[in-house]
Amino acid sequence: MALTKFEPLPPRYKHLINEDQYIRLLEIAQDFLEQYGKVSKIEDGLIDFTSFEGSDQRFGLDNLIRNLLDEAPAVWPSTINEHFSKFFSNVELGFDLGNFEQIKDIISIRVYPDSYFDSITSIGELIFKIDFEDTMSTLVFDYPDKFEPVFREHFSKWNVSEETAFQIAMEHLNQHEVQVGKKEFDNGFNQYSFFSSTYSPCILLDFERNAKIAKGKFGSLVNIPTHGSAFAVPINRSNVPEIIVAITDTINKFYDEDPGPITTNYYWYYSRKFTKFQTSKTKDGLINLHLPPELIELLKNS
Repeated sequence: MALTKFEPLPPRYKHLINEDQYIRLLEIAQDFLEQYGKVSKIEDGLIDFTSFEGSDQRFGLDNLIRNLLDEAPAVWPSTINEHFSKFFSNVELGFDLGNFEQIKDIISIRVYPDSYFDSITSIGELIFKIDFEDTMSTLVFDYPDKFEPVFREHFSKWNVSEETAFQIAMEHLNQHEVQVGKKEFDNGFNQYSFFSSTYSPCILLDFERNAKIAKGKFGSLVNIPTHGSAFAVPINRSNVPEIIVAITDTINKFYDEDPGPITTNYYWYYSRKFTKFQTSKTKDGLINLHLPPELIELLKNS
């Protein structure tokens, strides 16, 4: 198990498990995965894996670690093996992936951070678009026990456009339950939360249908910290810097502690598109957040 010694416990897991527990998790995971291929890298809670057939995959550990929290160490091997076994369950064998009529009901969208695919050699074969800068809205098969990317070899047989495929996938997303909450801040603004099992950022892709309540006169300030959480604040006046100061700790907490981290970026939703707030670093190493120029112009003329 030589790989594990090169992977220290990522900081975001330190409140959940200790270094020895993390090493044990990785050892059990590698033992299981080596039945199906080779682990090429373990870094920052991500396992890069190549199957014996030559396909690349990346496994995140966030959900698994949280599943282990309430379990006795003796049952860790069975839980870890069960977790990874779903990726080799072959449930897809029940579908003709080249037949669009047969699979159109299980296509969906999954928003991943760019870095998720950094070491995946088949990234050029994915079907994706960029809705939130620094992320990829990826077309996937939404099986009962796992997500699998749609590859161009599947898509080339469907005789549908990418736009049509994404529209159909979006309709499926809109059928998922989402819990909408509202938090009122003393300094005069409301933050809306969108919680689901794993679809929150995707649900905001159809903002006009699913999050219109969070639209202000000048659009909305949007965050998508994890797969299960998303936030939006209506922008009605030039208090955006105050809003950011008030909500930053919450966004960072979700990103650091919830399963499936995506990004701590801030986005401005306006005219049906999301624009990232750019950043710069000062000489002292501090990070400055810059409002999009178009938003500054709107607020200035209001």
